[in-house]
Amino acid sequence: MNILISNDDGVFAPGILAAKQAVEDLANVTVVAPHTNNSSVGRRISLFKHLKLESCKLEDGSPAYSVSGSPADAVIVGVDYVMDEKPDLVITGINSGVNISCDITSSGTVCAAFEAVSLGIP
Repeated sequence: MNILISNDDGVFAPGILAAKQAVEDLANVTVVAPHTNNSSVGRRISLFKHLKLESCKLEDGSPAYSVSGSPADAVIVGVDYVMDEKPDLVITGINSGVNISCDITSSGTVCAAFEAVSLGIP
């Protein structure tokens, strides 16, 4: 099983490391997330600018990738350019904020999950 993990708080946010550590014994895990915090950007994707993809290391020393775009961009880049095959599952979060009520569709974390679903990935 292959899992892609992303978020909207940025690749160095503590929640993404916790998410990776929660599932790394169950599957092959790839982390691709925005380089910086992208909270509340909704489902924004970058159509007219080049994205920069950089390899980096998480706090535990494990490999990850940062993208100079939105959480939805990170999912697209992870699926289409980083992973060798389509992931079986995309996990977004763990988020440092709340995703509730009518604010849910502005959440970058939630919309990264929406992007995965639009690509046919649960």
